[in-house]
Amino acid sequence: MAALLGAALSANAATTLTIVDTPSLTGVEQHKPNWPDGQNSYQSFNSADNVALGATTSASSSLSGYPEIHDVAFLTDGFYGNGSSWISSDANSSVQIDLGRVIAINSVMFGRDRLGFFDERDPGQFSISVSQTGSVGTFNTLYTSSPGFEIHWDDGVKISFDGTSARYVNLSFENAGTAIDEVQITAVPEPET
Repeated sequence: MAALLGAALSANAATTLTIVDTPSLTGVEQHKPNWPDGQNSYQSFNSADNVALGATTSASSSLSGYPEIHDVAFLTDGFYGNGSSWISSDANSSVQIDLGRVIAINSVMFGRDRLGFFDERDPGQFSISVSQTGSVGTFNTLYTSSPGFEIHWDDGVKISFDGTSARYVNLSFENAGTAIDEVQITAVPEPET
């Protein structure tokens, strides 16, 4: 039943893009050693509703040579900032988030450097797709942006949609060198009993 409901909802998913211009930072800004401030900066944020926190990640390409500050695992580590981010090495790269179970979700949010040190490495056209199994041919595209999409400074990009059941969330980016500091995913609230 849940699988059928998820498939029906995602087939008719209404989507909206919202720019979130004030990140919900917590704690203090931290710095990784041996890198200049800003480049090595990262900070925790309010991740209470983020079902992607700690989820398994994979990427079709990653910039090599900077494992301390740029790694696909940093996409779900609970920190904003360039010092804890992922950068693609190729055009038309993608990242995949495995939530570990099928769950009803209704938004995906990401940003470039929400501490505001860097304003480059934009994604260009991007798309978000989901699947319950992760098998080839089972991904349903929920959103595709306009070409040349840019993220400005500390902005977050939030895509909201009708609830859809998924385990795997795939984000694809047109530009080589796209940088993302964190991917957040929210679940549909459980009904009150």
